[in-house]
Amino acid sequence: MQLLVRTLERVPRTCVWEITTRCNLRCVHCECSAGVARPDELSTDEALALCAQLAELGTKKVSLSGGEPLVRKDWSLIAARLKAHDIDTNLITNGLLLTPAVARQCVELGIDWVSVSIDGLMATHDSIRRYPTGSPKGSPFRRAFEALALARSKGLRTSVVTHINGRNLGELGELHALLALLPIDGWQLQLGSPQGRMLQTEPGYLVRPEQLPAIASFVAAHQERPFRIVVTDDIGYYTEHEGLLRDFDPHCFPFWLGCYAGILAIAIESDGGVKGCPSLPSAFTEGNVRARPLRQIWEDPEAFAYNRNWNAHKLRGFCRRCDYRRLCRAGCTSFALASTGSIYENRHCLHRVQTLEADAARGGR
Repeated sequence: MQLLVRTLERVPRTCVWEITTRCNLRCVHCECSAGVARPDELSTDEALALCAQLAELGTKKVSLSGGEPLVRKDWSLIAARLKAHDIDTNLITNGLLLTPAVARQCVELGIDWVSVSIDGLMATHDSIRRYPTGSPKGSPFRRAFEALALARSKGLRTSVVTHINGRNLGELGELHALLALLPIDGWQLQLGSPQGRMLQTEPGYLVRPEQLPAIASFVAAHQERPFRIVVTDDIGYYTEHEGLLRDFDPHCFPFWLGCYAGILAIAIESDGGVKGCPSLPSAFTEGNVRARPLRQIWEDPEAFAYNRNWNAHKLRGFCRRCDYRRLCRAGCTSFALASTGSIYENRHCLHRVQTLEADAARGGR
């Protein structure tokens, strides 16, 4: 696998672009502790120039995120410029600002997908997605569902993004039933990661490794009924459910093949910082587009070394003895780092859980 990684044509096919850290909510699990804008966020002209640089590098899909991307007044100009470069453009929003006018604007811009975050049933979602002090009150849950229905009514493709945590794990079945009433085109599940604002939450908020099989079984039981469920890179790997979990390219192997940060994926921060993955901490910033063109950052032979020059000999714990270690490369890089302090060990792994359970069963006989 390492030989494959080194010989892959390194093209940032996908990009997650945090166009602002300003946000109208203060979500418990927010990895970047979003709220106020960075003091030096890219100007409109700088952002539009960056669209051209992404196209030049061969980027095919950009997801506009935040913070809340719709609070940035020029978000539509950025989206329009991306579309002008024939880049598929998705919008990730909490739904509070998705008005009929904004929905019509999305249609006119050619937005390919609108994803709305919903993190449990009403009481749970509203307790997680907190309003800042002094802001108008209301139910973020109701607003999120209204945004999905509105987007759908305008002909936009829609999906829901859910961070799984200790509060909402037992609500996935009921939430699935509610989402089926809309309908939506897809549901993305991901684990809340122990970083940012989530570090201030109560014990038990983070999903434990032994809870992962129930999540995988849930996805397998509800797949394509009536919409596709996909999981992000932090859920898997190498069990009988693997082929049902991710939205695999039909031309690729139907199982996890390691993190693509800095190989096939790139992330842009609102101040122009460049990382391989938006969930990695600032220590993994490879440069800034204000200092160097994006191509120079991407093609720097020293950049993204944690992934491009990944070293199997540094693996720790169960990952060190795992049969899939050279394929998997310790699963999701950002989650491994956040949960264990190392990119070379990941305890949130379905194969690890199953293997340790089997070892314990054999030892008990």
